[in-house]
Amino acid sequence: MKKLCILFLLSFIPYWTSAELKRVSPESQGVDSKEILAYYEAMMNLQKSEAHQIVILRHGNIIGEFAPQPFAVSNQHTLYSVSKTFVGIAVGLAIEDGKLQLEDKVIRFFPQLLPDSVSENLKALSIKHLLTMSSGIRPDWVMRNNHNDWIRYFLKKKIQTPGVDFKYDSMVSYLLSAIVQEVTGKKVIDLLNERIFLPLQIADAEWEESPEGYNTGGWGLRLSALSMAKFGQLLLNQGKWEGEQLVSAQWIKEMTKKQIETEQKGAYGYQTWPCNYPNAYRADGAYGQYIIVAPNEDMVFAITQANVGNGVYERNLVWNLLKTVTDIPLKEGKAFEDLQQAEKRYMIPTEKCSIPTPVYSPLLGKTIQIDKNPMEWKSVRLNPDGEGLSISITTNTGETYNVKAGREHWESVQTSVCPPYTIKAVNRFKGLKNGFSVASCYGWEDENTLNIHILYSNWISGYQLKFKTNGDTISLAVKENTNKNSIMVKAYIEKK
Repeated sequence: MKKLCILFLLSFIPYWTSAELKRVSPESQGVDSKEILAYYEAMMNLQKSEAHQIVILRHGNIIGEFAPQPFAVSNQHTLYSVSKTFVGIAVGLAIEDGKLQLEDKVIRFFPQLLPDSVSENLKALSIKHLLTMSSGIRPDWVMRNNHNDWIRYFLKKKIQTPGVDFKYDSMVSYLLSAIVQEVTGKKVIDLLNERIFLPLQIADAEWEESPEGYNTGGWGLRLSALSMAKFGQLLLNQGKWEGEQLVSAQWIKEMTKKQIETEQKGAYGYQTWPCNYPNAYRADGAYGQYIIVAPNEDMVFAITQANVGNGVYERNLVWNLLKTVTDIPLKEGKAFEDLQQAEKRYMIPTEKCSIPTPVYSPLLGKTIQIDKNPMEWKSVRLNPDGEGLSISITTNTGETYNVKAGREHWESVQTSVCPPYTIKAVNRFKGLKNGFSVASCYGWEDENTLNIHILYSNWISGYQLKFKTNGDTISLAVKENTNKNSIMVKAYIEKK
């Protein structure tokens, strides 16, 4: 009954989730709008990154909201390994409730899944070893793609002495998620909904589930940048929200400080990364997803993007902005007005039209078959639709959905068809219910060249397609937003 009441209450929280985060001028919080604008411009002009969302908080107030069209700060976004920090909080709640201890041995939670012979190293494997990525088990990044019984497969792998070497591994975070569910009787997302998300008025959380029925833990959480910022503010507040201690302050302190040295002589905490900027730490996900907390400046950055680099340059942009912050309010002026106007006009560049839609093109009105490709499409059909272009897409799984591309502008539609995903885990997308937004634009470069740009704007996937024709022969170049290079894909007109 309690769970039903919580879900009932969550259904009445506005989807955009930022009711009590007040938007104020950066100057009122000691930050120059010109510095924030410079940061935005730098993010927009990165050669190896497509910025999607940025929310900046100071003293608990929003001083910056950046989301180039077709993205929005209220859109959900897949967080990849940012998910791990949320697992860390769930472990802290279970410890606080007396249901778990750092030194608890992993084998006690899954007696029915243990190998026939249990080694001394496996017997020694503890919760703390999982939290610090020092399990002693060599990471296997494809096992989740090929097996349904992830825990059984993981526990039978060869194990070295736990607690010695840092080896980053999403499966240890998955194991933590499963253990939390075993001791609390609740999936991690349900525990967080009850104890964290409800007080923070976060109602947009979704988390993928494994074939074994646990949240995937090390990846698979979907949240908006606004919700990410709230979670970051909770960390900054040492677990307190509106006067209520939601998570132990001591646990936040332990999570976010150095617990083990990484391979590159860096630091790792409990499912969280201490930064090389004074006193800062972050939740960190693939392709540049971040929650960055800077206690010295009392600031939080929530960032989503599609980054093909290592993120060091983008993080340095944050450090540069932090260095300009003062404790003295600044005078408001034109800079703040310029910032507000810029936030409204930012847009992912659209494809440009050099000519009107050709009267005849072998690309139009016919089914184009596509060989193996990163979009996971089987075929596509293109038809003029007023000033737009109607695109009917059939996936490799046989699902069909329709997209309308705008001529030199973004058009968005909703679909229940899952987007392409870099993670190929068995059961992927299970647990996600809110559907996906697909934004598209197009432009004719010449009568033989059609450019189409498609973005899954509450996800991460994005593709720029260049169709070129020579008579009835078609060539197709595809560039992913998570890959710096285009690839050639074989395409041809379906024969009747």
